[in-house]
Amino acid sequence: MLPVILFGLNLPNEGFAGKDVSKDVSGPEGEAADKGFAPELGFKQLEMAALTPESRSENTGKTVKLVGKYAGTDDKRFSLTRYKMVCCAADSVPINAVIMLDPHAKERLDAKKLRNKWVEVTGQVQFLTRPSAKDPAKAEYMPAVIIFPKPEKPLKDLVKVISAPADPYLN
Repeated sequence: MLPVILFGLNLPNEGFAGKDVSKDVSGPEGEAADKGFAPELGFKQLEMAALTPESRSENTGKTVKLVGKYAGTDDKRFSLTRYKMVCCAADSVPINAVIMLDPHAKERLDAKKLRNKWVEVTGQVQFLTRPSAKDPAKAEYMPAVIIFPKPEKPLKDLVKVISAPADPYLN
């Protein structure tokens, strides 16, 4: 009976595997002024920070660590996916974070090796634009974590495969 119900609900679909939302995003222009590490910024906080010019200004340049499932096939950009749960797993909705390598970085991601794996990403918060889904003539802001590999912080230390968290949901 369960397979019939899941089929009727179009589940499982690409949402369970994670969706790469980084494709239509413009930027980044470069590294922003460093505002230090911000452990309080997670998926939900970044999503809210994109809504106003003040919160975008306040959070641009902060360094964050995010944990999620890798989604994407590009060697310079991908999405991290986590699920926000309101009451139970059945009502969970995906929250995606755009992750991009510095466009000038020589290193590349191994998307085949990383796809659908749990990863921890360390990078700088920036707010990039993409065409609005409601009105393509307008742009909407999307939080992004930009990875700037350096000799003292190579890409392998900024994007690390980890074990799945004990609770994969955001509450």
